Amino acid sequence: MGDIAILYEADHDMRAIALETSLVNQATAYPVDAQPCKQAGLKTIIFWGHGDEHALCGKTADAIYRLIKEWKKLNDGLDTIEILTCNSAHWRPSTDKADRAKRHWQSQLTHMGSKEINDSFNKQIKRALKYSSHGSLKKIHVKGMPFSGQTGHKNTVSILLWDKDTSTWALIPGRTITGRSDQVMNWKKQMLIIKMKPPPLIADQAWEWYDGENLSGPLPDRLAKAIKLHAAFKKNHKFVNPKDPGPNAADGREFLAIDFSDCLAGSIHDLRNVLVEIH
Repeated sequence: MGDIAILYEADHDMRAIALETSLVNQATAYPVDAQPCKQAGLKTIIFWGHGDEHALCGKTADAIYRLIKEWKKLNDGLDTIEILTCNSAHWRPSTDKADRAKRHWQSQLTHMGSKEINDSFNKQIKRALKYSSHGSLKKIHVKGMPFSGQTGHKNTVSILLWDKDTSTWALIPGRTITGRSDQVMNWKKQMLIIKMKPPPLIADQAWEWYDGENLSGPLPDRLAKAIKLHAAFKKNHKFVNPKDPGPNAADGREFLAIDFSDCLAGSIHDLRNVLVEIH
């Protein structure tokens, strides 16, 4: 059964099985709601599902902590938790001081004098284990999706894309704009998923590469193609008529400023390698 357990959310079953298959004889995949069990030699649990600062695989940080605790009771050698999801590195600060104090009492020692506390899901799980009253949980390592060097992690978001046909992935970070989604991140995502034409941004001509068909092939190849397409677009097109910029001029300038340098992509064999340890 191997030394790895993969706990997956229901609609992530295919990717979890692909990861299990790639880890030949090293891993066993279970639904996240499966009863914790003893697995000979178990050292690592991987969680893979939807996520943000509020939940992972449909469970709160407290529920994930309790689940880790149950698995640890049955598997003394468990020493590492890995989190595969969108947004595990990102957080939006609470504006409620009373709520912040109540929810983050475990982190006060490590945030003395700080007005803000990193409340990403990565950090919530690490704090819960680090300040646990159970000594066996305190030393468990936590690894999660990395912060973006371009966008940081506060008031940011990310999308972890998956292509089932090639078992490849791409991590697309973006910034959060309060009250609306991140248009730039969505454009980058769409350039990898489908050659999609956004709301009309250009006065003179349409995107010459738009054909409305689904893209195919490994996501690293699609990312490379998107970078080339965007560079060509910047070189060969102008977004607005200077005499009549219209209502979408700002969107046009924002699209021109897209930067793919904070994106990551690779095969399923590479996915766990991009995780960083959470302290």
